[in-house]
Amino acid sequence: MLYPIFSLFFYCLVSSANENTDLNEIVINVVTENSFPYQYLENFSIEGPASRLVKRVLEEAGFEYSQTVLPWARAYKYAQTAPNTLIYSIARTPERENNFNG
Repeated sequence: MLYPIFSLFFYCLVSSANENTDLNEIVINVVTENSFPYQYLENFSIEGPASRLVKRVLEEAGFEYSQTVLPWARAYKYAQTAPNTLIYSIARTPERENNFNG
């Protein structure tokens, strides 16, 4: 169920990096919506199982990141236009199929 997170995550990293880029120097902009129970704001912190998974992957990979909760349409538009951006959770729909790799 969480495979789209990883697919989009790695797609974003690959699409924004070039052969001269040190991936450890990239700051990942993480955007999501408030969508209980997967990711939600609690006491000014983004919580939930999807959020914990994303944080763990980024931290274990050694990436710096910043997180923002936005309305879904704004988060999706930001992920499509801003480099080094990860969006989660996202459904793989026929309309979005060309945005996925693999």
